[in-house]
Amino acid sequence: MQLHERIARNLALTVTGIGLVVTASRANAQTWETLLDLQDTNNADAQGWTLLVDPYSGQLAPSRLFFGGMIARHAAVLVFDQSTGTYDRHDVPDGFRVNQLGVDPSSGNLFSAMLSYAIPGWQVSSSTDGGTNWTVADLFALSTNGSGDAWGFAADDAGNLFVTGSAGQDSNGLNGHWVVRKSTDHGQSWSTVDNYPNAVPNKIHFLSGTNGGLFVVGYRNGGSTWTVRRSRDSGASWAVVDSLPGIAYGVSSDSAGNVYVVGESGGWTVRQSSNGGNTWQTIYSGDPTGFGASDIAADNSGNLWVTGSYDFAWAVLHRDPVGSWQPVEFLAPAGSSTSPILSSGEAITVDRAGNVFVTGYIRDDVTLPFRWVVFQRLSDTPVLRTAVSGQNLVLSWPASYQGFMLQSATTLVNGGDWQDSNLTPTVIGDQNVVNVSATNATGFFRLRN
Repeated sequence: MQLHERIARNLALTVTGIGLVVTASRANAQTWETLLDLQDTNNADAQGWTLLVDPYSGQLAPSRLFFGGMIARHAAVLVFDQSTGTYDRHDVPDGFRVNQLGVDPSSGNLFSAMLSYAIPGWQVSSSTDGGTNWTVADLFALSTNGSGDAWGFAADDAGNLFVTGSAGQDSNGLNGHWVVRKSTDHGQSWSTVDNYPNAVPNKIHFLSGTNGGLFVVGYRNGGSTWTVRRSRDSGASWAVVDSLPGIAYGVSSDSAGNVYVVGESGGWTVRQSSNGGNTWQTIYSGDPTGFGASDIAADNSGNLWVTGSYDFAWAVLHRDPVGSWQPVEFLAPAGSSTSPILSSGEAITVDRAGNVFVTGYIRDDVTLPFRWVVFQRLSDTPVLRTAVSGQNLVLSWPASYQGFMLQSATTLVNGGDWQDSNLTPTVIGDQNVVNVSATNATGFFRLRN
């Protein structure tokens, strides 16, 4: 019997012996759970700055996640296994902090963008073994008397890689250069394709299609002018397509081709363009006392997820598929206008099943070091995961979903002959697990509430 381990919602897999279907039935709204709460053993700061859903898995909800950040002033990548709740830590040589993780879809290599100890500038490192070992791919500095930091990574559909960062700015963040570097050979060599003076870039995003392009967000003039620059010719030329008071931090897009930019402009601000950056509108503005929104992600169901520091606390903002903004959810303690910030969300992402992950840092008191924390919010619809054990199929889904029943069928004709399965799940860790014995008959399974 041959088994396919890839599973898709509302899709029957053509397999010999067993078929699988996952329905889009809705459960009660999920809540935030803590995946990681890491405190350095020597009481130094530990901070999360980026995360990446396993790019090597074909599953809707891969069990492996990649976290990037800093532990005791050393750049670190954590490869986290959700099924066991454990992680492997891998330090990136000469790095101070991993600001962004990305993958080259052509080679499969991982890339980290960060501040470097080696020079007063930035460092890009690559890994060919899934994040275990790292080698320097690019070191860049405009001068020897200014600082620099790499903040963004993107790959376009032509196989080019791009990194954004600031270079040459003084201690006040002024008189620096907004720089974009490009590689056409999977990170072996790099060249500068944008050098925009008196500005600092943050993240970069690529949107495919004739109405897309590369979008880099940041600010000009010491943080006074929110700036979005776009290139539609693989970085050969650039133009400012959005500008207003404030700072832009994060950028993303959805499956409909809408581009979203988040940051701070008199408070949390979310801007949207439905025509590839030609025109923009503010779709959210609030909390004038906070430090701004850091990152945004869109799922396949039309939800938007935003994180940052809201009212001096780590928060997440959610817009549902019908366009309604839900109440702000606070994930960590607040600071104040007179006390250093105690928590902040720095990056947010979703997997193809709609599970949301957010990373950042928390401290409970200004005298304590920061802890690296990752939260998870499960999709309202569970995903039925598959694995092979000998000649048997192992089905599993999170035990936290209440009211879902495993069903089986022998055919999908006329909607299928679905019946509640007589296989009783066993709770192992945080998963419901069912073992299905191999047979010569064709069968189908789904979850239904």
